Amino acid sequence: MATTSAATAFALVQSELQTLEQILGEAARPSDPVMGQLLGLVLPGGGKRLRPLLALLWGRSHNHRRERLIPFAAALELLHTATLVHDDIVDEATVRRGEPTLSARVRNSIAVLVGDYLFAQAAAQAVSTDHVGVMRSFTATSMDIITGQIDESMSDGVLTLTQEQYLRRIGGKTAALFALSARGGAMLSDAPERVVFAAEQYGYKLGLAFQIVDDILDVVGDARDLGKPVGSDMRQGVATLPALLVRDQVPTSLFQAAYSGGGKQEESIRLLLETIRSRGGVEGSYAEADRLKADAYACLEVLPHGPVRDALLDLGEFVVQRVK
Repeated sequence: MATTSAATAFALVQSELQTLEQILGEAARPSDPVMGQLLGLVLPGGGKRLRPLLALLWGRSHNHRRERLIPFAAALELLHTATLVHDDIVDEATVRRGEPTLSARVRNSIAVLVGDYLFAQAAAQAVSTDHVGVMRSFTATSMDIITGQIDESMSDGVLTLTQEQYLRRIGGKTAALFALSARGGAMLSDAPERVVFAAEQYGYKLGLAFQIVDDILDVVGDARDLGKPVGSDMRQGVATLPALLVRDQVPTSLFQAAYSGGGKQEESIRLLLETIRSRGGVEGSYAEADRLKADAYACLEVLPHGPVRDALLDLGEFVVQRVK
């Protein structure tokens, strides 16, 4: 699949993103030196800043309120970082973006507390928007994200997971934060309710597509680009759409072994990855991501033609065509 960049989207809000980086840098330098040392391991971080980007773009949909948008963008990135710290603990992950995870560097108990501190920092930034609706949405989404992670961790198993359950799970784990980003940006621009609703739907659909592509890349990506080994989801016991699409084409024992650990896991992972690549798991998953992207694009009908709408279209192409 061809690749594209989100250059149009990033260029439109470049100055706000630069200020965001300054805020994240300051967040990593609290007065307590020990906490500062720990935060320096995860902030400012090397993420794509897609969630802040969504907020800043939708924040231009009506009245551009930079003084409120930038704290909200910071709140989103801090919340996202906090969830990654906690996810790595739950998943027992040792590598993220090619670097050791925080939980691989320090005791889990310390990593949990750092994640909690990041949640508190995120909440403080959200409060500084001085917008009650945004603050309510922020807290509700935080609960949705945690619920999604619990749902994934307490799943009945990979053999019974349905595609509907998978979409609901990634909706809480990933798409909810995309939806908050877009919704909050529109709210802070004093957009009409129909635009706020469309923004939320755009963000949610795009978030689903983003996670599906993430799951595809875990099957076909380059480990150097991903910053983690291919097949990591299987090693962590997480069934994703590419695998679900071919589950009926392999022996139940092989599918189970790929997710359950034990002496046969690596060979089972290798065989299941080959099946996904050769029997439609990748193509079917990309088709679903494209469908969701189209649903997201339909939400942009509430916006006039112009730079903001073009940037949001550009962002959708980037999400489904990226290689890492």
